[in-house]
Amino acid sequence: MADPTPDPRFKYIPFGTDHPVFKGIDGVEAEEWVCAIRQKALSLRRQRDNDWIADFASTCFVGDALRWYEDLDEDTQRDWRKLRLALLAQWPAPSQRDQAAPPNPQTQSAIIPTPAAAPPVNTDGTRIGRIRIIATDNRTGSITFSGYVSRTINTFGCHVATKDLAEALVVRVESDGAGPSQLKMENSSSGLKWLGVSWAFPQPQMTSGSTQFGYLAAVAENDDNSSCGKHGLMRSAIWNVDSMANKNLRGIWSSPGLPPYDLATVYHSDHKIIDLVAGSASFINANSGWYTAALEWDEI
Repeated sequence: MADPTPDPRFKYIPFGTDHPVFKGIDGVEAEEWVCAIRQKALSLRRQRDNDWIADFASTCFVGDALRWYEDLDEDTQRDWRKLRLALLAQWPAPSQRDQAAPPNPQTQSAIIPTPAAAPPVNTDGTRIGRIRIIATDNRTGSITFSGYVSRTINTFGCHVATKDLAEALVVRVESDGAGPSQLKMENSSSGLKWLGVSWAFPQPQMTSGSTQFGYLAAVAENDDNSSCGKHGLMRSAIWNVDSMANKNLRGIWSSPGLPPYDLATVYHSDHKIIDLVAGSASFINANSGWYTAALEWDEI
């Protein structure tokens, strides 16, 4: 049997089950799919890798769209710019976008979140709150974003940031007193129970110089799946709530035989993505558009 361990000479690229599928329904779906492919590439730091994007996009066609793709010449299939232009020409924008027209249920169902419910009432003495996120530019010290962790997830299953209080994620602290706590999500659109981290690499490196990252994601009951798919290790019991008296909320990663490691939070200004990393300085230096961020507890 072949060794499943990735060749260390090559960067590991996590392929999950969260491919943005393209069916060839209409021009609206085509535009949304091109945007989704770009967001996927950005989330994996491959936005400048034309060959990788073209190869990844080739795995997302189904049905009539797949048959159309297979009829393309090889040069178009291998070039992301030519591919997206050919696709948008094949499925052009509607001549009129009448706001009164009924939406396409096949494209709208994936992008319209479930309406937010009212925050739960605390009746059992546990702590319930929202999570604020404040991002700062290290060079100037100025605040670049102030808002909340959102109850909704993006195309790739990550909980993002929002300025809308009504869309803020509400969580309940669950702790057995023996280690890091869990945050049970009360209103997440993901359908999963816990807020945690889903690493984009099989074995995260806990060093200050690491550039690896984990998604702020919804994690399943037994840490065996996440809203971002199965890229690497995932865990929900990572939260240090001891510092909540000072409103600070920090992630902690524990590995067998090693002391707990404090995780840093980073924020992407354009895509509202929130990641947890081992080394914020090294990560930000290696990736553009990211800022140091802090998570704060906002009691309800």
